[in-house]
Amino acid sequence: MNISIDKLKELVNQIFLKVGCPTEVAKACTHSLILAEVCGVKTHGLNMVSKHVQKILNREYNLAPTLIKNLSTTTFARFDANNTIGMYSATKCMDYAIQQAKESGIYSVFAHHCNTLSAAFVYALQAIQEEMIGIVMSNAPAQMPPIGGRSKLLGTNPIAFAIPAKKNHPIIVDMATSTVAKSKIIEARDKGLEIPLNWALDSDGNPTNNAQKALEGLVLPMAGAKGYSLAIIIDILTGVLSGANYLNNVNRFYNPSTPCMNVGHTFIAINPKLIIGEEFYTKIDNYINIIHSSDSINNQTRVKLPGERKLEKKLIAEKNGYEINEELYNELMHFLRYE
Repeated sequence: MNISIDKLKELVNQIFLKVGCPTEVAKACTHSLILAEVCGVKTHGLNMVSKHVQKILNREYNLAPTLIKNLSTTTFARFDANNTIGMYSATKCMDYAIQQAKESGIYSVFAHHCNTLSAAFVYALQAIQEEMIGIVMSNAPAQMPPIGGRSKLLGTNPIAFAIPAKKNHPIIVDMATSTVAKSKIIEARDKGLEIPLNWALDSDGNPTNNAQKALEGLVLPMAGAKGYSLAIIIDILTGVLSGANYLNNVNRFYNPSTPCMNVGHTFIAINPKLIIGEEFYTKIDNYINIIHSSDSINNQTRVKLPGERKLEKKLIAEKNGYEINEELYNELMHFLRYE
């Protein structure tokens, strides 16, 4: 069925309000999940509404929108996210970094006692609204082995960048450090689909195309040692540096015995105007135009930059409405009738 983006936002926002979220928490959750959904990142979109609602109903989150500032300087701050919903704490932390970067040029925020922030690019894009560069990193529950190992020690640790332009859409980089995000394997399992053999190993360390065996086993890092190395660096810059958990001590989203995942988040805002001036945006537009006008393999389609497909899907949904699975729509409507 087709639904307008405004109506979809209203529906999801009402769900989070219905189950007890304060207004600003509901707004942040709604924005994050719907932006991910309409940009095509469905594993971090509407399918997650019911999962977060269940954790709210189980009282696993702290719904009070209170973050604790442990430390702040002219260049960085450290926050205790206080077991709030990760989408809310991430929104607040990134906003703080952006506001500080207006005068400092670059500002970093490190946060601990966080929960999953969903899609990292959502918060990198916050910086675009102020014509800044946004960088977001997070560690995650262990799913990957070190190269040559068989133990789950590293998360799929995502990282995202957003680069502003004047005349073109921003450049958006959003990736996990695994060959594929674990959520893609979960999606394949739920649909009864096989996965490519290079995605994961089973519990015995053998390549598998069975999604369930992959979830019981090990997700592989992207590009071998390169993905492994990047996952380590992100784990240190987010988990260790913020005071959060790291390696295989990060708690899992679906474990009610440890409500707070205590993942670590790092947010960086860079203000190009203070560093190089307005010419930065002209140079980025030129940069994008050079890539767009370069020769494509089939000489028919334009060469794209990272994030363009996300934004194209978003623009189509805003213009034509969004096609939502009727079963998922009914599931969302069910929560509105919750008493």
